[in-house]
Amino acid sequence: LICASIMSKKLAEGIDGLVLDVKYGSGAFMKSATDAEKLALQLMSIAQGYGKKVVSLITNMDQPLGRYAGNSLEVEECLAIMKGETFIGPSGYDLYHDTRELSLWLSAHMIFMAGRTTSAQEGYDLALDILNSGQALKKFEVLCKIHGGNLSAVPKPKQKIEVVSEKSGYVQAFNTEAIGVAGIVIKAGRAQTTDIILPTSGIEFHLKVGDAVQAGDILYTLHGDDSELLKSAVPMLTTSVNISLQKTVTPSLILKTLQ
Repeated sequence: LICASIMSKKLAEGIDGLVLDVKYGSGAFMKSATDAEKLALQLMSIAQGYGKKVVSLITNMDQPLGRYAGNSLEVEECLAIMKGETFIGPSGYDLYHDTRELSLWLSAHMIFMAGRTTSAQEGYDLALDILNSGQALKKFEVLCKIHGGNLSAVPKPKQKIEVVSEKSGYVQAFNTEAIGVAGIVIKAGRAQTTDIILPTSGIEFHLKVGDAVQAGDILYTLHGDDSELLKSAVPMLTTSVNISLQKTVTPSLILKTLQ
């Protein structure tokens, strides 16, 4: 059913090739890397059966990808990345890094697949040049204008609530499924199609797996316009991160590339 839903839409669009980001982890449909790879191979088999070029990246969703989750906040993050900005978290890690890196590799494979370069690595280098030169931002501004958008009018949240750690140690794991539910509670996402979305509602992430944390440190910041709604998500976020005394290895963002 997953394969039919995804591939029917892609093939109906008249594509020549497809780059898939197949995620695994607590926040994904596929909880294990093995199941994600099985799904990717099935999707690829369908694409190849229709004569389409296809590549799948198996990527980790056991922790939040970027700095933000939420509609206007994610737009702000994308704009910041396209402007060449960084945001260094408490551990010294750039919280824009993973979003940028995954976007570059997805772009790299699309550029290579389109015949613009002779390898995915060359595609990555070209994508990085386009990003660093400001061309990506200029093109995004053009696309927004075509669709009637105004980047200067991206709504800003008026309220925020911080969620702090109750103990010291190291971030062992995130329950990204619980984080997703918290996003639905504050109306940053939908449980069903009739649910109302609040564009300014979202969650800001301050730490990554493996980071050291002290009791009282900020784990998350909830953003939005309704403080009572934000408060209702605090309990599930407080319990959505596993902190232990043992330092763990930071998981790889891209586990495998299937071609």
